[in-house]
Amino acid sequence: MFIEIAEVSKQFLQRGGATPDKPFAALQSISVVVEQGKMLALVGPSGSGKTTLLRCIAGLETPDQGDIRIDGREVFSTRTGANTPTEKRNLGLIFQSYALWPNMTAEHNVAYPLRRRNVPDAECRARVARHLELVGCGHLGDRYPHELSGGQQQRIALARALVYEPAVVLLDEPLSNLDTSLREHLRAQIREIQRRVGFTGVYVTHDQGEAFYVGDRVAILGEGRLVQFGTPDEIYRNPNRAGVAAFVGASNRVEGRLGAGGGTFECQELGVLPLAAPVPGAATVMDRVLVGACDEYTLELRGGVRWRARSDLRLTRYNPGESVALAIAPDEFLVYPGRA
Repeated sequence: MFIEIAEVSKQFLQRGGATPDKPFAALQSISVVVEQGKMLALVGPSGSGKTTLLRCIAGLETPDQGDIRIDGREVFSTRTGANTPTEKRNLGLIFQSYALWPNMTAEHNVAYPLRRRNVPDAECRARVARHLELVGCGHLGDRYPHELSGGQQQRIALARALVYEPAVVLLDEPLSNLDTSLREHLRAQIREIQRRVGFTGVYVTHDQGEAFYVGDRVAILGEGRLVQFGTPDEIYRNPNRAGVAAFVGASNRVEGRLGAGGGTFECQELGVLPLAAPVPGAATVMDRVLVGACDEYTLELRGGVRWRARSDLRLTRYNPGESVALAIAPDEFLVYPGRA
């Protein structure tokens, strides 16, 4: 494993409010691994601990407990006392704010890490040119940051992070300041470059769609804990709790109880659902909106509960007020104990 995070914990003091200086747990015994050449996406709501974990990997925060290894090298350990400075961890960092030097051209911004490492001029120029081309900005080398769009600035920041060929690239919500269409374009470019160059990455985002798109593995965090870890497909198809199911996609939810020795699920809205056979049902269409290549329906079930459902535009389209039949396959619903 290229990045190994073992039992990492971190507390901060809570400032202000009714209980000033009370510690709160930002990270609680987090353990994850990242394989060489793969991208780990850290995703979760605000305050879940994802940026704190990234900063611990970078050496910008010091954990209270745990071990962190990069390429087999111990960069932090409370067991041995190791704590390698950020500048010696061989990392590329890309922040939400881009952090470009405003008094330097794009070319000089990208060259800065090489100049700090005393790379010879000819090699420096060649590597800068190559990485500007890699991110599609070869024609922008003489422009200053204020002359670049947000997307162009982010690509320059990516080139700067890659130019000295670090072992690991850490990205902290790099696309959150961009509009939707540009964000989708750049996440595709980041994914393509990561696979072409082969760097090992950790990508922080609050957007589950973005996490599933860029991550070979996804770690979902909540209140400082690791909630679920796996491939995007594993998490989407088998969320380990109701909260994860709601977070990773448009899920509908009802409460009920298991019957017949676990062979049925019984609820007011749908009646008795056999867990080993397709479930029939009925609902009333309350609304229909166009979402890309699909119609999204708001359906009302018995008891006034409302669900969402999507249907291909090539299929029959229904209008508000119409009654429709539901069919739920056994592998399309999950049953969780208790309340989420």
